[in-house]
Amino acid sequence: MPQAQIDIKEAIKVVEGHMAAIYELAEKVGTLSTAALAFTVTFAKSIAPSGATGAPLLIKISWCCFLLAIIGFYLIYLARIETRKRARKAFFEPNDRLYDSVLPPWYFKVGSWLLHIGFLGGFTLLGVYGIQNF
Repeated sequence: MPQAQIDIKEAIKVVEGHMAAIYELAEKVGTLSTAALAFTVTFAKSIAPSGATGAPLLIKISWCCFLLAIIGFYLIYLARIETRKRARKAFFEPNDRLYDSVLPPWYFKVGSWLLHIGFLGGFTLLGVYGIQNF
């Protein structure tokens, strides 16, 4: 086996080991965000203060945050697909920048930030609303 293929395997192993934990977290946060969004949308009228015609502002902002988290989750999974494509290509077409060829694309970082900010913001706003109204 050529030395370049061994190096690529090591680079893939290092990146995938780190990324596996991030993908697992993204999956759980995406699921929780979707559930929180669906739950609050379903019961928006029953959790609104008496006399209110629609969902309160804090709830609407939390919905936007959860949508950001879901978009972040989607971007992370798109990046996962692209990273594996790059790794496969690097395995069959070795080059001088082996490690760089298996790093995730730029939108992985964007998705990660959206996921974290959206999830934490959404649950924080729901908590603030709950403290204010119950």
